[in-house]
Amino acid sequence: MMVFKASLLIGYLLLAWFQTNVFVNYYWYLIDRHLKTENGWFGVYQYKLQEYKGLYIQFLRENYNGFWVDLFTCPTCLAFWMSTIVGCFIGFNNIVVLPIFSLIVY
Repeated sequence: MMVFKASLLIGYLLLAWFQTNVFVNYYWYLIDRHLKTENGWFGVYQYKLQEYKGLYIQFLRENYNGFWVDLFTCPTCLAFWMSTIVGCFIGFNNIVVLPIFSLIVY
């Protein structure tokens, strides 16, 4: 049962990250809107300043290169690492099925 709940949670987080701009909106509203730092974290200020028409994930892929951007913009990679981290807490025997179920939910 815990594997099912964890899969739902990871699938929901993947859906929110890859299909919406919820991270950008919350980050902008809570932090960057008040600070307005051009070198702010995650390029959110540049994303808002350019009024980019696509999703934030596409903006990251186009404007930033590197391992971390590749990791956070790949659904399979992110699901695997999120499942590995969650699997450490709920039991290592679930690490094999957790990413598969998470991607099915996504």
